[in-house]
Amino acid sequence: MGTSLQHQFLARLTLIFAFIFVSGVSNAQDIACPQASSDTEKTICTNPSLLQLDQALSTLFNQVLQFPERASYRQSQKNWLKKLDLCKSDIACITTSYQTQILFLQGLLHVNTAYQPDQIDKLAILDLKKMIQARSKIDPEFALEHTLKSLTIKNQSTKFTNQKDDIEEFAEQRFPKVKPKGVSVEEWRALVAANIEGGGENGNASYTLVDLDADGHRDLIIDSYLGGTGLYSYISVLQQSGGKFVGAYTSANSFASEDENQRSYLYSLNGRGSNQDASLIRLRERTYFAYRSGHYGSDRLYLLRALKPVGKVPTLTLNYRYQFLIPKVQKRENGTTWQLNKDLHAALSRSLTHVDKQSSRYGINEQPLCPIPESVKEEDLGAYYGFGRGHYTFEIVADIPVKLKGQCYVAQVINWFGFYSAKGGLSAQLWMRKPQTEEEQIFDVNGVRHIIGITTAVALFDGDEVN
Repeated sequence: MGTSLQHQFLARLTLIFAFIFVSGVSNAQDIACPQASSDTEKTICTNPSLLQLDQALSTLFNQVLQFPERASYRQSQKNWLKKLDLCKSDIACITTSYQTQILFLQGLLHVNTAYQPDQIDKLAILDLKKMIQARSKIDPEFALEHTLKSLTIKNQSTKFTNQKDDIEEFAEQRFPKVKPKGVSVEEWRALVAANIEGGGENGNASYTLVDLDADGHRDLIIDSYLGGTGLYSYISVLQQSGGKFVGAYTSANSFASEDENQRSYLYSLNGRGSNQDASLIRLRERTYFAYRSGHYGSDRLYLLRALKPVGKVPTLTLNYRYQFLIPKVQKRENGTTWQLNKDLHAALSRSLTHVDKQSSRYGINEQPLCPIPESVKEEDLGAYYGFGRGHYTFEIVADIPVKLKGQCYVAQVINWFGFYSAKGGLSAQLWMRKPQTEEEQIFDVNGVRHIIGITTAVALFDGDEVN
């Protein structure tokens, strides 16, 4: 398409957007679509589903243009229109292009309309930093956890869950039909009027009534378990105001709508493939969800205002260093134990000196871990440089060599995203095998951590993790 025709196409499509925004789909089609000349224009104008996407995009684009960066947003939209025209009459291509751009514009809208941290929020994260630093002098392993515990809100709360409608084993769970214990008559009336159904997979959902804004009325936290490969739970908050619970929430019903999902939950928790949790704390007379996401060598904490749309938030990052230990007594999967001999224990302990004690170093081995025999074929060389690929359910720390009695083994140290407990410290394992063989040996590894640094910032929070 030539420059002149490109300009005409952009102008016509922009005209379509404008009429859609003002008059709706039918009027836009009557006014602008008869002028359609390119394959892309004609395809859009003759397909109701594409016109519906066009309407959604037009509405979002006009909302985004109300913000200060409108010039760059216009340019971004023009660039997208040029790419859209390359789809011609390919409906799947046009659909994907629209959906991608709609999500992009939703993100811009969310960032520009979300709550912006004020001075009190910024002072709150600095207060938390000072508390953790002070606690770390007497409690180097659990300074974060114990500090958060000391700040947990003391407000009276009531918890209840969805209930089965009947006694069948696989019956769907539903919002209770009878007022749960601890719920006031006024609260129950407001809950029933709100017609809440926060159930996720098999109707699995729990509810917590607690005052989040110190107005004397308890608000509602909804925890909907939606499952999936990540075993996700979505946490939403409804405010009690004027005898009603107001706001949007995520459940199995609302999750299918990307537009609704964009604004309906405060945060999510990934139960498989992450190390995440959240707690309600009180700082500077404000209630926050302290959302923690862990990894090897760090914990990152985000302060989320409980009743505000989340955009950029105060963050705190703790960096750790570990001291590793190979337990002489190892546990098998069946619960029995066995003891490492002296040579094996020494070899494994030496191998851990190759592990970065502060951050993951996986994927940077430029030299082979073990000597490569001349007879090895080129396609098998990779077996000497690393242990192999990982899996989303754990985090690789490093690939390292283990040398035992004149033999060289390739090994991989893995952990579960920095998961740490009082019983075993860092939960980790060392997997070991001879290059080009399948037989593996697995050894438990413990790591004792201490804080080596704490930093604060303001960063964008997307509901699961920070970008």
